[in-house]
Amino acid sequence: MKIRRCVTLLALSVSTFVCAQTFTGSAKSLADADAGWEAAIHAGKLDKAMEFVAPDAFVYEPNMPVLAGTDKITASFRELISIPGIDFSWKALHAEVSGDMGFTDGEYAMSFKGPDGKPILDKGKYVTVWHRDKAGKWRVVRDIFNSDLPTAK
Repeated sequence: MKIRRCVTLLALSVSTFVCAQTFTGSAKSLADADAGWEAAIHAGKLDKAMEFVAPDAFVYEPNMPVLAGTDKITASFRELISIPGIDFSWKALHAEVSGDMGFTDGEYAMSFKGPDGKPILDKGKYVTVWHRDKAGKWRVVRDIFNSDLPTAK
């Protein structure tokens, strides 16, 4: 009960803060791309999610070697969305654009069932660097995220 209450309060506080964010101009198109990428992963639509990722992208996950290229990134996302009971989402709090480059940063929240069946909760922050391709579509070129939670002892 206590964990469920904490998860509910966390979700409400994040959604309340994020809902206040408004983006305009190029920053809006970038924030929309970030939201589209999140929606595809959240829905488990891996092929759609990978449309947002440049072929030469790098992803820097915590405590892992760098994931270089779409094959390794796809495999990592496939593993993530296959975790039993996974719920993973993020929201951009900032979006900045300069020419054909931009970045988003924000907060994520994740929960899933541990080996003992109890929920495991995580929350943290991320930064994603984007490049607008020749067709005008934003593509992820670099992504890094890490937890706000203390390291387990």
